[in-house]
Amino acid sequence: MNNSWFTRALVAILIAGLTCGWAAPKTAEAAEPAASAKAAAKGHEDVSIEILGAGQGGRGYILAHIFADVINKYGPPWLHATSMATRGGVENILLTYKDKKRRAKTVLYTPDTALFSAELGKWDFKEKITGLKLIGAVSVGSTFFVTLKPMKWSDLQGKKVVTDKAGSAKANYLHDVLANAGFPVTEQKITLGQGKDALLAGMTDVISDFGVYTGKGKNISCYPAVEELLFQKKGQVSFLTIPRDVIERANKATGMGYRYLELPPEALLGVAKEPVGGLGASVMWGMWPEMPDDVVEAILKTYYENAEKFREYNSAGAGVDKETVAWMNFKTPEQVHPVARKFYEEKKIKMGMPEKIKF
Repeated sequence: MNNSWFTRALVAILIAGLTCGWAAPKTAEAAEPAASAKAAAKGHEDVSIEILGAGQGGRGYILAHIFADVINKYGPPWLHATSMATRGGVENILLTYKDKKRRAKTVLYTPDTALFSAELGKWDFKEKITGLKLIGAVSVGSTFFVTLKPMKWSDLQGKKVVTDKAGSAKANYLHDVLANAGFPVTEQKITLGQGKDALLAGMTDVISDFGVYTGKGKNISCYPAVEELLFQKKGQVSFLTIPRDVIERANKATGMGYRYLELPPEALLGVAKEPVGGLGASVMWGMWPEMPDDVVEAILKTYYENAEKFREYNSAGAGVDKETVAWMNFKTPEQVHPVARKFYEEKKIKMGMPEKIKF
């Protein structure tokens, strides 16, 4: 009787196990089709890339992290990305240009000034470094001047002008512009925070500012020191345009690819009463020719199709959208990667930095 009870209980347990999905673990042979299906879905062997950004906390650092996450979430399943903090665009080029293996798997956060000065072998570069190709823009902005006394460009003659700390890219390219302005000024190479204080104390006449485009209908993003100044002295601050012909002379004299860019008054924090022209700048994604074309295409396609997602991560990506990704600053179309040229041409997207930002 006890044996009969035990037998019935065992049968019941086995039936329950089968109906509830209690089955023996899958064998290796049974699991193989699923793995094969996953590999087939990828259609490509795994590729890992690295995105070099800039210093921790800066715009480039944030954007590199965003780009890596966008690729991992929305890119093809075979493409994987990590990001790395660096000291910026110059170091990104110096870290990679002699390393062929790294060149084949690295995306660089690349300001136009770093690209052009590398090609010319000037400033931070001791030799000419060529061959870096562009695939898209990540931010566009304009450098102009701010003063507490309304003035014309010619009024700068003999004035003290804060460009930025010595050795910075901003101080370097503003020096090029001012050197070709046709009149002398006294350059003060101090930080913008110090420059703001010097302006308020009457120890300088003009400070530089860099405004980043953050999307149609939105204010540009100024340096924090300048925004503080606007808050403290609202109604007394004036913007000073850098004339187009001065920028063109600097471009011709240096070969740096400087561009004129005009910002609409509505975007200038409610202070400007007319458009403000300045020295345009574009920060871009670059890569070396060793990167396989199919990987370049996958990276660019992911970037373009998910451009608007950048602003969902952080305000650093506020100016990225399907229109602005082609706002690259280049001297010749050959500086743009062939895959990117074909991609934008097929989509009828004009490449190059605009001369005017439309609000």
